[in-house]
Parts: sequence; structure tokens; C-alpha cells
Amino acid sequence: MTRSITIWIIVSILLIYGSYNSWLIYQTGESLFGLWVSACFIASIGLIFNKSWSQYFVYLISLFTTGGWAYFIIYLATTNWPYTEVRDTFIALVPGILFISIPLLSSIYVFKYFKRMKQLT
Repeated sequence: MTRSITIWIIVSILLIYGSYNSWLIYQTGESLFGLWVSACFIASIGLIFNKSWSQYFVYLISLFTTGGWAYFIIYLATTNWPYTEVRDTFIALVPGILFISIPLLSSIYVFKYFKRMKQLT
């Protein structure tokens, strides 16, 4: 089975995200970002070679990216939320919600992709 264009898009996103996290290591000196870099590049390589284990790396990246965003939003809400108006809050959250939709939709697509591959074999 050949890879769909969507898989190549997901691979590209993972490579960009991994590269961005590499840059964050350089900028902040925080080596914890290395876990994200490793997971992104491992998932990309696995998807390129149609390895079913790569889907678990995609799920892991999605879980921690979404969880990190949710943690940060909760932290802001409990300490000092910068907006008092509902409209301003909504506008501030839209970019993050759109950002979080990428790993979530990627996880769903990768799950369906490997499920379909398993049925074909």
C-alpha cells in the first residue's frame, strides 16, 4: 500500500515540529525538548517506512502537546488570566485550539491508516 499525501503532510509536520524543538534546545538550553525531537524524528522515520509502531509515537506527541497546552491554559486561568471579556478570551484561545487540532487530527488519521493497512494484509 502506498502512502497517501496526508501521511506525507503528517511526516512534514513532525519534521518541522522536531526541528523547531531542536531550535528551542539551542535557544533555551533546556534539554527536555530533546524528548520531543527524538519522538518527532522517530515517528517520521517510522511513517516513511510504514512501520506500525510509529503510530504510538504520533499518539505520544499528540498527548503531550495537547496536555502541555491544556496545562498552560489551566495555569494561566488559575494565576492571572490576562482577559476579562469573554470575546477577548475566545479570540486568545482560537490559535491554540487550531494548533491543538493538528496533533489530534494527525492521531486520528494515523490510527485509521494503520487500521486499514492491517485489514489489507
